[in-house]
This record gives sequence, C-alpha cells and structure tokens, in this order.
Amino acid sequence: MEPESKVTNPVLSGEPAPGGRCKVCGGTLSDSLRCEQCGAAYGVKNRCPHCRAIADIEAADPLRFRCRVCGGPRVPVDDHEVVRTGREVPVLKQAKKAHVTRAAWAVAAGVLGGFGVLSLLTTLLVIAFGPGLLASVTLLAANLVPFVVAALAWRKSKQHGRHRDQLLDDAWGLVASDVLAHAGKELEAEDLAKVMRIDLARAEHVLAHLSVHDSVHARVTDEGDLAYSVGASKLRVAAASDEPAVDELAEQDEAAELAQAKAAKPGP
Repeated sequence: MEPESKVTNPVLSGEPAPGGRCKVCGGTLSDSLRCEQCGAAYGVKNRCPHCRAIADIEAADPLRFRCRVCGGPRVPVDDHEVVRTGREVPVLKQAKKAHVTRAAWAVAAGVLGGFGVLSLLTTLLVIAFGPGLLASVTLLAANLVPFVVAALAWRKSKQHGRHRDQLLDDAWGLVASDVLAHAGKELEAEDLAKVMRIDLARAEHVLAHLSVHDSVHARVTDEGDLAYSVGASKLRVAAASDEPAVDELAEQDEAAELAQAKAAKPGP
C-alpha cells in the first residue's frame, strides 16, 4: 500500500491535519483556520466565491485582496465566528468582471496607440519624399484615427475601473456590516481593521462608506473617537414607516368616497 502523499502546496491545502494543525508545514492554525507560517488556509469559510477552491488570499492592488488560486477579488475576515451572509458574493463577481473588462480596454488602447505610432512614423517617412501639401495633410489626418480610438478605449477602461472600485466598496461594506452585526456592540475603526486584515485608513473608509449609505449608526465617544454599530432601530423605523403609509391610503380612500358622494348629489 502506497503511503499517503503529503500536501506541499500551501495554495491548495484542503482540510487541516488531525489535531487542527497545518498539514503543509505542521504549524498552528489561527482562529480563521489560516497558517501564519506558510499561508495555507482551511475550512469552508476560506472557500473562494469565484473558483470555489479553499485557499488563502493575498494583498494585491487594485483589487485590495485576491484569491491565491484564481486571482478574483475577496474580502478577508479573520474571525471564524463571524457569520457571513454572502451578500457580497454577487458584488465581488461583478467587480471581477469589471476588472477584466477594464484590462481588456486598456490592452486595446495600448495596441491601438502602438499602431498609431507606427503609422505616424511611416507617414512621416512618406512625407519626407515630398508627396505634396494636400497629400501630406490627408495622411496626417488619417493617422489621427487610431489615436482617437485609443483615447476612447482608454476612457472606457477608466470607466470600468471606477465601476470596479465602487463595487469593491459595496462588497467590503456588506462584509463589514456582517462583522458589526456579529459583534452586537459598537466597534471602532481599529477593531474592524484587525478583523478584516486592513490598515486603519482603509477601515475608516469602509465605515464611512457604510455611514453615508445609512447602513450603520455612528456615534462620537467621550474620547472623541467614532464608534459604529448595527442596531435594531432601523428595523423599528422601517416598521413604523409602514403605519403612516396605511393611514395615508385610508385618508385617500375616504377623500375619494367623499368626492364621489358630492358628485352624485343633484345640482341646485
């Protein structure tokens, strides 16, 4: 009987070894089932939403964090007790699509620009032999076409890049709201930074994004820091907002009936 082969690739590590230790290097796993020594990851919570592989992530701009297997954007949470709703998954898939589309337009812009440069050099070489003023102007005007198309392609690339960044902000905000909901108490940007493996500036940006979209409560503490939380007050507001809507409809029906009654009365 052949001995079981040992997994030596920290990217595709599967499940941990017996005893909850890393089966790649034998190291101790963190609370997020991630080996700090070799970077191997375990457990379904480390499954990539794009390629479905159980793998760790790595920091990479402009996606912030990406899967070490497929390169798709992911959002880390270094707390295995946080229950992720998965609302960010479709948003991350859209962000990956926007990232690929942005790259395609950027490549197209570069290729067209390169053709434009070659065409311009050829045109200048032809003009050097003196084909005439009208012919020279016509050739130079024709050479503007690839540069114009390249500029349009580059503009499309920038648009998809901005769309990707907006989607990433939304995805990170959804995961951050899951972290806040799990905490059940106020958290500061420093606390969120530790859980989501980001620096303080990025954590403040994520929380500010949530606050702008009215997804969390922000409060200034006695120390002058901002504390964020997800409470039940928004649910109460939403429920209370339904009651005036019902009353308003009743008033409209009553007004309509009164108008019909007045219209049915014979004139003087």
